[in-house]
Amino acid sequence: MTTILLVNDDGIDLETTKILYHRLNSEGHNSIYVVPESNNSGYSGKLSINAKIKMKRIGMNSFVISGSPVDAVIVGGYLLKKRGAAVDLVISGINCGLNYGNTLMYSGTFMSALEGLNHAPQSIAFSYDGTLDDNSLVYKVVFKVIEELKKIVFENCVVNINFKEHMNCQIKLIEEKDMIDSSFELILPEQIDESTLLFNTNTNANENKDISILSIGVFNRYTGLKLEKKLIRRYNAFFRNMRNFLNTVNKR
Repeated sequence: MTTILLVNDDGIDLETTKILYHRLNSEGHNSIYVVPESNNSGYSGKLSINAKIKMKRIGMNSFVISGSPVDAVIVGGYLLKKRGAAVDLVISGINCGLNYGNTLMYSGTFMSALEGLNHAPQSIAFSYDGTLDDNSLVYKVVFKVIEELKKIVFENCVVNINFKEHMNCQIKLIEEKDMIDSSFELILPEQIDESTLLFNTNTNANENKDISILSIGVFNRYTGLKLEKKLIRRYNAFFRNMRNFLNTVNKR
C-alpha cells in the first residue's frame, strides 16, 4: 500500500483533486487530501511564516486549510508524521491548465510538488488542459504514472506531467523541454493611472489546440533539468514505458 499526500493550488472547489483522492483510496492506496480553502493559483512557493494555519476536517482523511499550497504540503506531512506514517509520494494536482517553461516557478502546483520532496522521496506535479467527462483519459494517465514511479524512483525529483487532451486525437508524447517557448511572458503589465499597474495574464501561449500532448519533465531539487547518469537512465526507461502505454491507448 502506497501512502500518498494529495494537494492542489486551486482550492477546495477543484473537482479533479477530490475525484483523484476517492479513486486512489478505492484502488487501495492510503491517501490524505489537504487543500487551501480558496484558489491560490500563482502563489508559487508562498509560505505562511509565523502564522496560525486553521485546519478543518471535511472527511476521514480530508482537510481544508487557511494557508497556501505549500502550507498544505507541510500540514499533510505533519499529520501523517503524527500517525507514524511515512509519505511515499506527493501528488500536486490535477491542476486546471498547464504548467511548464517560463511560468513554472509561478506555479503553486509545481512549487507544492517541490516542497513535497521535504516529505517524500519523489513527487508529481500534474496539470491538465481538456474536457473532463467520461471519455477523458486523465485519471488513467495519472494511475499509469503512479504505477511506473513504484518501479522507477526519481529520488529528490519532481516529475512534471502536462496533459493536453483534445478528444478523438492521438496522444503525442514529448519531452517538456521541447514544449518551452523561452520568449513567453506570463504577466503583461498595463498602466491604469500614474500610480497603478494592472497585471494582465497572457493567455496567448503558443499551443496547438487541435492536438493531444502528454509532456514529461523531471526536475531534480538540486540540479534542475540536469540529471545525473543514474537518473537519466531511469528517465529514459520511464519515457519508454509511457510511450508504450500511449501506443496501446492510441490504438483504441
